[in-house]
Amino acid sequence: PTGPERLLTDRNSGSDDVYELEVPDPRVFTEAAGNRWITQRIGYVWIDPAYWQDFHIPVFKGGVQVGTAAARPINVVFDPGVDGVEAIGCDDDAALPYDPARHHWDQDKSCAFVYFVSSRYRPSQVYRARVWVRWDVVATLDDGDVVPIDPRESETVVSIRVEEIQSLISCVGRNAQACR
Repeated sequence: PTGPERLLTDRNSGSDDVYELEVPDPRVFTEAAGNRWITQRIGYVWIDPAYWQDFHIPVFKGGVQVGTAAARPINVVFDPGVDGVEAIGCDDDAALPYDPARHHWDQDKSCAFVYFVSSRYRPSQVYRARVWVRWDVVATLDDGDVVPIDPRESETVVSIRVEEIQSLISCVGRNAQACR
């Protein structure tokens, strides 16, 4: 996880009880080898399918385990790290990975983005993209009480290098007629 244990408060009881638990940070993949994307070409982001499931995690109060929580991922947001561009809310099936055997048009595009500018002049020559997951959490305490917890978020930062490729049209050989 990205930080210390998150402090969660029972959202329905009106009590001041504070419970501690950690939701895992997303493991993010892109179809581009080494997270190297090409300008003007759609790029895909997805969450590790092993991560897109319910997690059962211990709940602590005052440093003592008092129960177990079921944390269910409910949605994914992708912020490509481009100034002035809003984050993209991905479909609920954001765990559906890019499949290199399928044509580009047949891929799930809910978590896809097109970079129009190279990252060459950005700090460290990368876009610092953020991917976060929102979790629905319900704790079951050892005494049998069921405690709904405010939704949680976890996030991962991904460095994406975007390269620009210049095309060259040749007017020799079999392409000569196209240039006339």
